[in-house]
This record gives sequence, C-alpha cells and structure tokens, in this order.
Amino acid sequence: MDQKKKKKDKIGKKIIETIFPFMSNQKANQQTIGQGEQVQRKVDPYMDLCQFEYIYSSMKSVSEGSISIFSEWLKIMQADLIDLNKLSQLIINGINDECKALRGVTWRILLGYLTPSKKQWINRLETNKKNYIALVDEHILSTLRNSKQPAQNDHPLNRSKDSSYNNRFEDFNLWQTIENDTKRTRQREGFFHIENQEASLFEDDQVAILRLKRVDIEYNYDVLTRILFIYTKLNGQYIQGMNELVAILYYCFVNDDSTLLRSQAEVDTFFCFTILLSQFRYNFFSKDEASICNGFIQNKIRVVQEIIKKHDFRLYDHMLKIKIDPKLFMSKWFMTVFTKEFKLYDTIILWDHILCELDDKNELLNYIALAIIHWLREDLLKGEFGEVITILQNLENQKLKVIQLIETTLMYKKQFKLK
Repeated sequence: MDQKKKKKDKIGKKIIETIFPFMSNQKANQQTIGQGEQVQRKVDPYMDLCQFEYIYSSMKSVSEGSISIFSEWLKIMQADLIDLNKLSQLIINGINDECKALRGVTWRILLGYLTPSKKQWINRLETNKKNYIALVDEHILSTLRNSKQPAQNDHPLNRSKDSSYNNRFEDFNLWQTIENDTKRTRQREGFFHIENQEASLFEDDQVAILRLKRVDIEYNYDVLTRILFIYTKLNGQYIQGMNELVAILYYCFVNDDSTLLRSQAEVDTFFCFTILLSQFRYNFFSKDEASICNGFIQNKIRVVQEIIKKHDFRLYDHMLKIKIDPKLFMSKWFMTVFTKEFKLYDTIILWDHILCELDDKNELLNYIALAIIHWLREDLLKGEFGEVITILQNLENQKLKVIQLIETTLMYKKQFKLK
C-alpha cells in the first residue's frame, strides 16, 4: 500500500476515534430488516457536506494540529443547530491549507447564506439556483431575444426608457464596463483568464452575444461579469472594486473539493456577494457617491487617525509633516476589503478572519488597518513622502505576514473600542 495512503488512513482513523460518539450515529443511514434485506435511507447530499466522508475524501495530508480542527468542526456541524460563535472562534485565525475543505461550507454559513439549521439548506440552495437562472433569463436572455424584434416606431437613436434599442445599448455599455474590470482582476494569478471548468448553467448561445460573440470558450472572468451584471441590473449601480470582492468568493467556491458545491459556485457567489455587499454597502455608496472617497470611508479614516494620534503621536506627527493624506491608501483598503493588498492565498486567510466577525465587520476593517500600520511602523518613520506612499499603496511587496496581522488585529480589538 502506498505510504501516503497509509498515513492518510491512519489520520482518518484517529479522526474517527476523536469524534466516535458523533460518527456512530451515521450507522443509522442503513437499517437491516429481516434476513439480510437492507433498506437504504435516502441520503440528503447537502447534509453529506457535513459528514466525515466528504472531509476525509478531500484530505491530502493532515498535521496533528489540523486533526483537532477537523474534529471540532465536525462536532459543531453535527449539532441540530450550528453554533455560530463556536464556528467563528474555531477558524478566527484563518483556515490553513490542510483544512481548506472546510472553507466553502463555513463561508456560506458565516455569511448567513446557509442557516444554522441544516434542515433549510436543501430548499435554500435549490430555490436560489432556480431564482438565479430566472434572473439571467430575465436580464440577459429575454432582453436579447426581445431586442431582435423592435417595435415599428422604435429606432436606434431613441433614448426613451422603453426603447429596446436604448436598453440594449445601455446593457452593452454596462457589460463592457464591468468586463473591463473583471478582465483585469488578479491578472498576476491568471486564474480568471483560464477556461471555466465547471459546466455552464446557461447553454443558450445568446449569452455569448454579450461576450462579444466568444462562443467557443467561457473564461472565469465571464462568470464574474455575469454575476456583477445581474447584481447591477437589480441594484442600480456598478462601482469599480466590486469585481475584487466577487472574485474572492467565486475563487473559493469554484475550487471546493465538493463536486456539489463546485456546481453551485456561480449561484452561491451571486447570493453571497449580495449579502456581503449589504454588510459593506456604505464602503461603496453614500450621499457623495461621485467622490473618490465617500463620507462613510472618510469617517473610518478619521477614527483610525485619532487612534494613531492618541497612542503613537510620533508616527502621527511624522505622517503629518511629510503630508501623507491617508485617503490615498486607506480608501482603497476599506472599499475593496483589503482584496488588492495581498496575494490571493493571504487574502483568503484574511477573509476567513473577517467573515468570523459576527457583529460589525466594517469596524473590524479599522483594526486591520491599525495592525498593518503597526507592522510597517519602522519603515514609515524612516521614509519621506514618496517612500511612505509607495509602501502603503503596495502592501503586497512589504512581505507582511497575514497570521501576524490577524493576531495584532485581535489585540487591537481588545485594547480599543472604536467609535
């Protein structure tokens, strides 16, 4: 037997022993009746996501430390009602690579997309899939079908709201505006420029019309574009930076070890993105939407500045003297929820931590900003304007350790109460 398989089986056995009281209940899946006659209970595929078999099959190699995380996660999931506080505390420092199989389900739960009561999961997932497909049909497919037969009194220069020419023109402009951003999303990693390996939900070639007739291949950024297009049609406005948020969710969901969850990736990304943006809506929208930095973000920046002024006046004074305007870097941090500041893997770890915040995720961003400045402090004190602004606008090049940032964030959260 292969040595890796032996090690995996040994670890699997240890996990079974650790959570044996919970695993023994799974034997109820089969009931023996009469002389060897077996009746197989109907297995709910969504509930199976919380079962040992799914987690075990996704394991490559697991350290001793990760075994306890797997075990505790399974215990939490076995409860009739999932304890969100226990779940968030379990992964508050991020889900390591060995435990990444836990992420897809966990994020959906922490965002509130999947409820603490697992009994509602089937209906939620199936209903949302139907609803999303209907939205695509309404806002993309049917619009394109109707535009083929414009009314007799309609014409290409008609700019009235009920003009099919005008609606199609606006849709093309919106699609291309969004696509310009999704094409640029995390280009260095390359993931969003490779072919979408999951079967598309939409077989109709009309979808390709909005992809400039690229009917042969659907790229991952096409999926992002479709999600953002539908979101904008429903909510009225697309703002640059939304693509960065939706990209993190989709990357996480489409790379899940579960075949079932991968097939749900686009649908679940749309609804989870909608939930996420409702929690960070003021980062994008405010009364002064046209401003580069809206009033809500300006207030967040002011709060962070006041903390620095009070507890590290030397740094505050230095930044003031070299005329560093914090809006030049913090506005991007807060608007994109730090998605543009770190490499993809580090961003996902940081998001593990952010999604664990059950009360006020937006306030948590302030603590993260303080933690970043804490770890860059010495370099900031030595630099002049050009050097300092380069550091703060290019965090990915500063070799910050995300785990240290999370630990410092937790420290500041205990130490300060931001208002």
